[in-house]
Amino acid sequence: MAIGPGLHIDDPSNESLNLAMSDGARPLYDAVVDFIATEVEPVTLEFHRLGAVRDDHWGYHPGQLDILEKLKAKAREKGLWNFFLPDAETGEGLSNLDYAYIAAELGKNPI
Repeated sequence: MAIGPGLHIDDPSNESLNLAMSDGARPLYDAVVDFIATEVEPVTLEFHRLGAVRDDHWGYHPGQLDILEKLKAKAREKGLWNFFLPDAETGEGLSNLDYAYIAAELGKNPI
C-alpha cells in the first residue's frame, strides 16, 4: 500500500516506518525496567502513605523527600540519571523513539 511518493507501508526496507526500539537502547531499557521493579515499586506504598499525612498539600512530606533523594542517588550510581541527554563529547544519545519506550516505563509509576 502506497502512503506517499516512494513510501510503501509494506516495504520492510523503509526505515522511516520502523518504530522498533534500537538494539543499542535495549540494555538501558532493561536496566530502567529492573530499577523500577527492584527499587521504586517497593517504596511506592510508603511514599503515598507519607503523602497522605503531609502538612502542606502542595509540598512533600520530609519522608517523601528522603525516599526521592535515595532513589535519585541509586539511579545515578546505576547510570540511569539524565540518560536522555546527549553525550557531551560525541553528541550521541537516545533517539526520540528509543526514549519514548523508556519514558513509557517511567510513566507507569508516579514516583
